[in-house]
Amino acid sequence: MGPLVQGGQIEAVATGGMVRLTANGKPLGQAARLAIDPVRMGSGAWIRIASGQYRDRLVLTARGSGFDAVNELPLDDWLRGVLPAEIGDSPMEALKAQAVASRSEAVHKLERAPHAAEGYDFCSSTHCQVYKGMGVETPACNAAVEATRGQVLVVEAG
Repeated sequence: MGPLVQGGQIEAVATGGMVRLTANGKPLGQAARLAIDPVRMGSGAWIRIASGQYRDRLVLTARGSGFDAVNELPLDDWLRGVLPAEIGDSPMEALKAQAVASRSEAVHKLERAPHAAEGYDFCSSTHCQVYKGMGVETPACNAAVEATRGQVLVVEAG
């Protein structure tokens, strides 16, 4: 499928175990699983759907009479949408501690992704960690994620 112009809108409809995409009434394609990538016209590329605004790839997978929308993105970009939802407005050191704790929990859970059977690693609720996408990001939370990049907690065996 070719790129849409910036700000272009796609409609997704699930029917007969397929997800069908159209833009301005023109069919774009249909399949049981479709990926939508924002066109990289510099930094800040994103996709907006009814539930919010998201960075990077959105994968639509037919499920029953509807479809799942899964945001595929790097771990630290995911954390940018987790921190504000999990801890909110807090002092920088608390944000950094939450960033390390959230990243550590995610890395640990990836060994046995809780939703692998459903086709994704984590849900967006408290069952995994609350994730709200880039619409809730704050400069302070993003700075905490950056300041702790790559830091995880580990338990030494023995």
